[in-house]
Amino acid sequence: KIQTDKLESRFGQYRSMSGDQYHISIRQLYETENKLLISRELKLISHTSGSFDIDLFDNSDQDENSVEIIDDFFQDIELSNSDIDKVADSLPVITYLAGYCSHSANKNVKCYKCRKKLLSDKEMDVDNFKLIKSCDRGGLLYPSEFVTNIVLHICIVTQKLIIEKYEIQYLKVQNQRNLVM
Repeated sequence: KIQTDKLESRFGQYRSMSGDQYHISIRQLYETENKLLISRELKLISHTSGSFDIDLFDNSDQDENSVEIIDDFFQDIELSNSDIDKVADSLPVITYLAGYCSHSANKNVKCYKCRKKLLSDKEMDVDNFKLIKSCDRGGLLYPSEFVTNIVLHICIVTQKLIIEKYEIQYLKVQNQRNLVM
């Protein structure tokens, strides 16, 4: 008998990421597979808990005093060039995510100068863009260096927050996204 648990699990992921539809289209399958590949590239691995996801929900009803105490605890986190070198292998994925952020923000921005800050007019011949180039069929927009640096720094800060020194306090934070940003 052939074991199909992994296959069923994968198709379950496809269905859940496609709006919990039982019959998904080929396009939805490809889009979901791309999302899964990107998420596999950028795993956050905790010292004690293993792999985990960051809370993406906005808990705006928190106590302001607790935020100040937590912020004071994380004040000594600093970024260095060696931190950037550690994530050099993930730069194509980070640049792809920066492109997604630029595209999403570009939809809501009306100011021409602001749009120029979000998107690059030309594709640069840099290794960071190799993932975007492989997905491009002529319509993808390239993120500006400014947006790519923001996403890069958020990724590095998140990695630093899950090292042994900060991890327990970070996992106790109700709104982890606000802390990272």
